[in-house]
Amino acid sequence: MKKSGLADSPLFISHQPKVTVTPPSEPTNHEPRTTERKDHQRTDVRTIERKSERTNVRKKKKRIRIRHAFDIYEDQLRTLQTIQLKVIQAGKKKPSLGKMVQKALDQYLEDKKKKKM
Repeated sequence: MKKSGLADSPLFISHQPKVTVTPPSEPTNHEPRTTERKDHQRTDVRTIERKSERTNVRKKKKRIRIRHAFDIYEDQLRTLQTIQLKVIQAGKKKPSLGKMVQKALDQYLEDKKKKKM
């Protein structure tokens, strides 16, 4: 039975793409690429082996930052901002007020610890 109307139009004829399968080529003698570093060699070949050696380098303990609001006096804020401006005028990178307060708090706590001893 013949279709009628737009279904007979060449625009609506479904064409399936032609798929060709090529046989695999002969295996090549591919040598893994190596990259030399100062103390070891790396290759681009993956292995499942794990090194049993442990490094003796201890990582610095990371401090966890916690956001907490504190009240400071207006003159303390102005003084911090003045220090910040002087650092910028000296041609250095602008320090954040938070980092400045963290350093000051570390110094304060260290002084308190020394007085207890």
